[in-house]
Amino acid sequence: MVLTGPPPGMVSVGGYRFVLAELQAILNGTEHGPASITVLPDALTGYRLSARAADQEGIESTLAILGANPLLANALNERGARGEL
Repeated sequence: MVLTGPPPGMVSVGGYRFVLAELQAILNGTEHGPASITVLPDALTGYRLSARAADQEGIESTLAILGANPLLANALNERGARGEL
């Protein structure tokens, strides 16, 4: 048997594996309003993260201060939110 994908509830982005529920909890745990995260297919990395929040700049800066993985913080920038590379 050959496994080609991450376990259920997880996503692989490049060489990283994330638990989607934990990413959502991190985004919603900030003071900058509700946020949602989406996983989009990507030809180079398998998948990429895209996120939307009520205060995208505020939550992005909070994630940077908290030391969150840059893949999560960058999912909120304008290009990441639109699903572009």
